[in-house]
Amino acid sequence: MAGGRRRAPAKVDRPVAPAQPEAAPLSGSYITAGCEHPAPRVSQYVHSTGCVAAVENKVPPNSRHNHGLAMNALNARAWRALLNALVVMSALLFGPAGTLHYSQAWLYLAVFMGGATLVTIDLMRRDRPLLERRLAAGVAAEREPAQKIILRAAAVAFAALLAIPAIERRLGHAGQTLAVLASGNVLVALGFAIVGRVYRENSFTSASVRVVETQHVVSSGPYAIVRHPMYLGVTFCLAGTPLALGSYWAVAPALVLVSLMVWRLVDEERVLAAELPGYVEYQQRVRWRLLPKVW
Repeated sequence: MAGGRRRAPAKVDRPVAPAQPEAAPLSGSYITAGCEHPAPRVSQYVHSTGCVAAVENKVPPNSRHNHGLAMNALNARAWRALLNALVVMSALLFGPAGTLHYSQAWLYLAVFMGGATLVTIDLMRRDRPLLERRLAAGVAAEREPAQKIILRAAAVAFAALLAIPAIERRLGHAGQTLAVLASGNVLVALGFAIVGRVYRENSFTSASVRVVETQHVVSSGPYAIVRHPMYLGVTFCLAGTPLALGSYWAVAPALVLVSLMVWRLVDEERVLAAELPGYVEYQQRVRWRLLPKVW
């Protein structure tokens, strides 16, 4: 009505949506019934009971990008290391042989590099920190003077291990039965299988002799049998190489390498006993260093 007072519209009670529980600022955790457990990165969702089942790990885009770059850089380093090993080993085998018609060398390279590649891919997928520690190898990475000597001597002995069979091939002296060649390659493959199993059991198998932060004694799996199962795997590889390349003369540098490895093992145990809590007790529980019932 003109000139009349307008009445205010009647208030209507509208249902108010219940407040959503605020997600705790956690990074990659499950919250279930008030308990926190480690969790993977998953999208946030709320269970029908109202219990927050997971909280999204919100990573800034720049952090994700940088993390991806770091992963790609580590993978590239690993592939370069494999390529360098292939180039050096090929040069030591085919150079002294003077020919590429060297079937024993091709088969040995396929087994050796195949084992190394499978172990590396497994580390890329499963344990990248261990892969990074394994790549930090070499004389410069060692703190102990004895270990520097061991690695330098081992490099010379390994070169001889490959070059001696190649020289025999050039002189026409190389050649063994198929059974001997096959047994050698089986030993090499078995050695890499042992090394891969060790990496799955122990994430602290550094390429240099040192104790890292948070490291603890591992006494399960192959470590319940011998204290240095990775060196056992390396021993299989060294024992198989002269047989796979058909050279008995190559047994000499293989024995030198085993002797150097034993020296490294003993020095490593000294460091572990002094710096790793619980290692002395582990030595008392597991008597054998390298070979069960032998040593």
